[in-house]
Amino acid sequence: MPTLQDIANIAQCSKATVSLALSNHPRIAESTKARIRKVAIELGYLPAEPDNDVASKPAASRRSIGVLYIGEDAQKSIGQGFFRETLLSIIQEASRSNCNVVMIEVNASNGQITEDELCEKIYNSGVEGAVVICFRKELHGFNTLIDQQFPLVFVGDHTIADRDVKLHTVMTNNHDGGREATEYLLGLGHSRIALVTSPTSTERINGYFSAMRTAGHNVSDKHMMIVSPPYEKNDGRLRMLGEQEFTAIFATSSLAGLMVLQHLRFLGKQIPDDISMIVFDDSESFQIESPPITVMKQDLESLGTYAVKMLLDVVGEVLPLPGRVAISGRLIERASCRSLHAPLKVNR
Repeated sequence: MPTLQDIANIAQCSKATVSLALSNHPRIAESTKARIRKVAIELGYLPAEPDNDVASKPAASRRSIGVLYIGEDAQKSIGQGFFRETLLSIIQEASRSNCNVVMIEVNASNGQITEDELCEKIYNSGVEGAVVICFRKELHGFNTLIDQQFPLVFVGDHTIADRDVKLHTVMTNNHDGGREATEYLLGLGHSRIALVTSPTSTERINGYFSAMRTAGHNVSDKHMMIVSPPYEKNDGRLRMLGEQEFTAIFATSSLAGLMVLQHLRFLGKQIPDDISMIVFDDSESFQIESPPITVMKQDLESLGTYAVKMLLDVVGEVLPLPGRVAISGRLIERASCRSLHAPLKVNR
């Protein structure tokens, strides 16, 4: 069940404002009330009303679809870029398709949940199908739902634990994105490119190695540093950034990118004069770094939009067999990568 905080995050206001708006308090502007009520209806917090412009048809004719979030803290995640932007596009596409959206949260600190818990939450929600968002690759607890052919669409490349089954999936084309990010650095004249990654970014890693080998460069696991939080100054996993003469870094996630930035500051290295850097996935902090960081940005709006379209096709039995949509990322060039073809500018 969505909360006031969920509505506040989407409507970009305080929880107190949401509470006052939904109670029709005179202190809140009518335009703000309308915006908040629209979000509340789209999230399924309030029922659709015939006289509300959100409900162009009677409430009984509107389908309900779920957004199943599996993780440690949905309240925290909903304010972060990936979840926030994807959820917003899901809500917008659902509204265009005359559907209500119901938030379904499953707390799973270790990634494992029981079949009974998951089925109970899904069926008690009353939804006809659900878009699944989880930041772990391997998922538990879905066997019963899959056996019962409950309509599910997964955002991201996931597998079901102890089972080889094809899933309806909408995901970023991670291999091509990893290759394009690496080719961008190669095009600037870099060949000594370090790869900083989490162990789960398999396709982005493969894209890096594909680009390097196609360009004729011998690379091995020695070029790759596998990291996970928390970051520490004497982190041995990033030791090679100070020991080897890399001219550029490709970080395969925003978290890996943030760890690299911290370590480069510790080493006293300047971007891009001492080393260039590109990150797969964007973050608000990358935009305000000095210099701003070049990124391969996921198309989160399309992820959410296509997830809803696919789910409605599955619900309507238009797409009975598992489908897979891979969405290209977009390279956003900022100021963190230096061309080795041009002389280094020296500040005087």
